[in-house]
Amino acid sequence: MLFRSGYLTNSYQETAKVVYRTQNEIILLDQKKVLFQEQKTQIDKAVEEKNNRLKSLDQIRVSQQNAYTQQLTQKRGTNGLSKNIASIDKSSEGLNNDISTLTQKSFALSDSIAKIDQTKLTLTNESFSSELGPLLYLSRITGIPMDIVVNWFILILVIVFDPLAVSLVIAANHLSGKEKQ
Repeated sequence: MLFRSGYLTNSYQETAKVVYRTQNEIILLDQKKVLFQEQKTQIDKAVEEKNNRLKSLDQIRVSQQNAYTQQLTQKRGTNGLSKNIASIDKSSEGLNNDISTLTQKSFALSDSIAKIDQTKLTLTNESFSSELGPLLYLSRITGIPMDIVVNWFILILVIVFDPLAVSLVIAANHLSGKEKQ
């Protein structure tokens, strides 16, 4: 009786190690995903701020260009305006480069998040298709820890099947004794 339950308990412990490792990997993946999502949110916010700054620089450049055109028609000096326009163009170019870089980082983070989701799905499917799938299901729907569910399962097996095995052995011995007579 104890011999069989020892095998069952040992088998459960070996299989449970794999399930617990998988569950821990899923928890780590969830934490990593949250971190990536936070980074992506920050990057997307920075891109939005830079786009707003770029729009305002474009508006300033248009007004500077209009002033430049007026100065030319009135035959006045345009040196200061030319420098302002060049400065705005340089700032716009820098902002465009920053936006491009940040957008690439955002796409990379989106890819990483998708890969995490895919890995998590694979791990979840593997853990449920394992030998402990039905017991995991019972544990989750009842809210009882997995170890307790397995202990009850082993106790039920021992209580039901060990007396049955003993009865069958006695019956077989009894029948074999009658055959000899």
